[in-house]
Amino acid sequence: MAIDINPIILTEQILNARINISGCDSGGNVFDVDGVTQIQTRPDVAAIIAAYDPNYKTQAQIDQTAAVTNYKTMPAWAATMNMTDAAAYINNQIWGGVTIAQANSYIDTTVIDLPTARTALKQIAAAIIDMRSLFILTSQLLICIRDLVIRYR
Repeated sequence: MAIDINPIILTEQILNARINISGCDSGGNVFDVDGVTQIQTRPDVAAIIAAYDPNYKTQAQIDQTAAVTNYKTMPAWAATMNMTDAAAYINNQIWGGVTIAQANSYIDTTVIDLPTARTALKQIAAAIIDMRSLFILTSQLLICIRDLVIRYR
């Protein structure tokens, strides 16, 4: 058979048709599960070879493209910072990076009546909402990492 075929694509197309094979080569030769017997003339296999699409994307190619696309949609800080910079960024995003002692001191000296308590509670609510946004980003980053590990293992 004198045709140029991507054996990875043809193998996936045949396996997707639930035909068990050991593989194929770039000439369109398809090998049965024994790895020796050629079955490219079998009607079901021949039909797949005749309909061979060189532009077909394997699931691995689709997944790799999705992983790259997901990476490109991450926030710039998440895509470019190292771990130390990211930790500092996140620390500063949540209530200005204050420590528990500093927060307690602020509350003790600033919250003296109902209006200042409201102001402090609003600041705490804003910090919690910031944390929620960062947790969402963290979960998305973990999924990107998971996807990359799965695709490239």
